Amino acid sequence: MRIVFAALLLAAACGGESGPDLVRDDIPDAPTDGVRLVSPTFTVGAGKEVFMCMRLPFEVKDDLYVNSSEAYQVTGGHHSMLFYSDKSPDGGDAPHECDDGDMGDIRFIGVGTADGVGITLPDGIAMKIPKGSKIYTQSHYLNATDEEVLAQDVVDLHTIALNDVSQIAGAFTEVDLGLSLPPQQVTTRVMDCTAPMAMTVPWMIPHMHELGMQFKIELVKGDTAQTLYDTAWSETLRDHFPFVTFDQQLQLQPTDHIRTTCTWNNNTDVERLFPNEMCATFMPFYPSPDGALLACDEHGNHFRP
Repeated sequence: MRIVFAALLLAAACGGESGPDLVRDDIPDAPTDGVRLVSPTFTVGAGKEVFMCMRLPFEVKDDLYVNSSEAYQVTGGHHSMLFYSDKSPDGGDAPHECDDGDMGDIRFIGVGTADGVGITLPDGIAMKIPKGSKIYTQSHYLNATDEEVLAQDVVDLHTIALNDVSQIAGAFTEVDLGLSLPPQQVTTRVMDCTAPMAMTVPWMIPHMHELGMQFKIELVKGDTAQTLYDTAWSETLRDHFPFVTFDQQLQLQPTDHIRTTCTWNNNTDVERLFPNEMCATFMPFYPSPDGALLACDEHGNHFRP
C-alpha cells in the first residue's frame, strides 16, 4: 500500500531533452537550465485508474542538483513523481503497474501534475541525484473516458551548480495508509506525527481526492497548537494541489508534532479505501543527511517507503 504517496531536482553538463518523441504537441520548449525527461509511452484502459512505474531514459553522468521541476501528462494524468535508485526495482525498468518492490529505499526528486504544475525549493536548496543513479517515475492516471489512452509523462528539471548549493533537501510525508470510508457517510480521521529530525520546512502540500470536504494541518509545539491550513476541499484540488506557504520557513524539532485532520463525504454506495482516496501532507525539508524520502502513517509510525 505504500507505493502511492506521497503520494511529488543539477549541475548538468548541458540542458536538453531525453527520451522518445512527445505524445502532446503543446508542451513548452525544454529548459535551458536543466534537462527534460520523457517517459516511454504506455496504455491506460478505458475507465481504468493505474499507478505505473518505469525508468526514464536518461544517463546521470555527473552529480545533479535539482532546485525545481514541473510535469506534463496527457488527459487523465494525476501526478508524476520522480525518484532515483542505484538498482532496478523488482518490476523492472519498462512501464508496469507499481508494487511495494518498486518503492523501497528510494530518494525523492520531484513531483508535478498534468499541465506544468511542479515544485520549487528556496534559493540554494536542491535535491541531489548522484552520478550513476537510475531515475524512475511513478505515474498516476485516471482514464474517465470510454476509450483507451496513450499516456506519457514529461518532466522538466531545473538545476543549479554545486557551488550554488547551500543545503541538500529530502522529503517527508504524513500519509493515512489505513483509511476506510463507509458508503453514504461523513468520516473524519486524524494523523499525528512527530518531525523525523530537526529540519527546516519551506512549504507543505495537502492532498485528498474527490470525496474530500475539509483539510486541516496543525503544528503542535508542547501545549500550543498553531493552525497552518484549514480549508474546504474541492475536487479540482486533487489535480491542482495547493501549496501551504509561510511568512518564515518552519523550524521543526523532533519533539514537534504535525497533526493532519481530513474529512470526507463518501456519497457513493461503495466503501472507499487508500489509495482511491487519500489524506496526506507532503513537505520538503533540509538539511537532509542522505536526501531520503521519509514517511509517517496514521499510527504515528515512522518508516522509509
